[in-house]
Amino acid sequence: MFGDCVRGEKMVPKLIRVAIPEKQLSWLIELNETETAERVYEALPKESSVEVWGEEIYFPIGVTKGEGDITHEFVAPGDVGYWETEQCVCLFFGPTPESPPGTIKPDDPVVIIGRIISPFGSFKDVTDGDKVIATKEI
Repeated sequence: MFGDCVRGEKMVPKLIRVAIPEKQLSWLIELNETETAERVYEALPKESSVEVWGEEIYFPIGVTKGEGDITHEFVAPGDVGYWETEQCVCLFFGPTPESPPGTIKPDDPVVIIGRIISPFGSFKDVTDGDKVIATKEI
């Protein structure tokens, strides 16, 4: 299973943390079992600059999409996606400028690679260019 690792007899989900240290913000993310999620996990740690688009933040990760992974035109609050066009991880908190009323629509379809499992109300303090650090949560 891509999204889990074995600790003793118990399967434990793979977790990552995305943090913006200067603003004391961080989100804990549980990855799913897609090949793309596994590639993101193996690429960590990663330091970059974040971009903001509506109620989405994203940053480059530099991996490619898993061949069999399905993309989605719409996402839900808390979904974490992989945007193939720019090779970015995207955290979705709410509507983007492309979203019809009552939906969240990424610029292009994304592979959903996980979910934010920590409270995420503080994302509105994030601005373009903030330093972001993504790490494995062990």
